[in-house]
Amino acid sequence: MQFFYSNEIANGEIVLRDQELQHLSKSLRMKVGDEIWVLDGMGARYWAVLSELNKKMARAQIKEVEREPLGEARLHLAISPTKNINRMEWLLEKATEIGLQQITFIETRRSERSRINMERMSKIAVSAMKQSGNLYLTKVEDICRLSDFLALETLPQNRFIAHCQDKLSTHLADVLKAGMNSVILIGPEGDFTGEEIAASSAQGFQEISLGRMRLRTETAGIFVTSLNAMINRY
Repeated sequence: MQFFYSNEIANGEIVLRDQELQHLSKSLRMKVGDEIWVLDGMGARYWAVLSELNKKMARAQIKEVEREPLGEARLHLAISPTKNINRMEWLLEKATEIGLQQITFIETRRSERSRINMERMSKIAVSAMKQSGNLYLTKVEDICRLSDFLALETLPQNRFIAHCQDKLSTHLADVLKAGMNSVILIGPEGDFTGEEIAASSAQGFQEISLGRMRLRTETAGIFVTSLNAMINRY
């Protein structure tokens, strides 16, 4: 099933523009009267029929709507971006397909990157959502300092920080439960500093292990997202 994405949905109509319009008209050569499926990224899937098509936009009339409520099991991944941005783009694509709800890029003392192309990241998230048929679009947050992230009042109560500095007995699989709303911190290739771990612990983050192996940053992100998906039967 081919999905499109739109955030212009109102009064029984859907409007598609830009990349979605090009894909619809140029790549698929669709025309007025054709049926399409559209995702809004907020839990709804629309079956609609194209009623207007020109160089600036496509308009479709909604015929049916399917909705899926957002469950309590939500994962917010806060991760330090790698120097090679391709690895973060790959992570975002795969994590979105698996069902990650939110990702924030964090700048730590040992981070190798301080800027993120948010426009490109947003496009990757949308593409992955359409590919997987996920009804919820992963929320992508721009890079911020770890200290600023720790100070956020909107973080869930279930907070974890993964690091490799000490031999930790608590594995993430021991504390991550079905239906849990949680946030997990993943550090850079050089790991978090002792001061950063202490600052996180002071804000209620529990120190956890991801296993015996030393994982790359993006691998750790995929491991965490996959584990959460398996526990919650995504």
